[in-house]
Amino acid sequence: MTSEADAVSGIAAALAAGKVRDAIEQAEAAADRGVTHPDLAFDRGVAYVRRAHGADSRPGDLGRAAAAFEETLSLRPGDTEAARALELVREEAARRRARAGGTVDVVEGPGLARTAVTVMPEPAWEAMAVVSSLALALAWPARRLPRALRSAYVIAAVAAIALGLSASALAVLRHTRATVEVGVVIDDVARLSSRDPRGAVELPEGARIDVLGRQGAEVRVRWGGREGTLPATAVRVIGRAR
Repeated sequence: MTSEADAVSGIAAALAAGKVRDAIEQAEAAADRGVTHPDLAFDRGVAYVRRAHGADSRPGDLGRAAAAFEETLSLRPGDTEAARALELVREEAARRRARAGGTVDVVEGPGLARTAVTVMPEPAWEAMAVVSSLALALAWPARRLPRALRSAYVIAAVAAIALGLSASALAVLRHTRATVEVGVVIDDVARLSSRDPRGAVELPEGARIDVLGRQGAEVRVRWGGREGTLPATAVRVIGRAR
């Protein structure tokens, strides 16, 4: 058996036997070795959820569970079980935060530009760019034909706008993928430090954030429209943004 298969089967066996601590230790040791697999990440999330509900619960367990389920989805997009588990974990973290007297923050989106370009997947934007380029290339010479003059200009104008939108979207997506990593807040309390006083907020446990860079013991992050720094220990990096 491969190291990956050994890790997956070992963690599953520990969970089946009710050995939550062993499952977590094995999962974290596998992650430290660079072993990645969607089943391994999912079982790690299950283990942290079980510990969060047990007598041995620790602060940040729900955030670590959320990070594990996010990792599952990054490795196996469309996993409905992992998506539902992630939703339930974040809901529970919000309830615990409310019971403790904290504010239940509205989860902020990735910002207007990122939201706009993620309306369609990258291949769709690429196809739009190709079709727009072809339409522009065909319409421009057609303007010399008297009967096609008006139609040619309309098609060329629409194609030029579509080409500009698709090119901009592709630039944002590719820049994001090259420079931004996805992270999850794993501390029960993580205060975002910012030069702008309005940006200094407490991020909810389990929140998905953009990791923009690392500065020693801190990471520079973005959450919605807010940017600042968090201790590196408060964030689990999942991988490059998609």
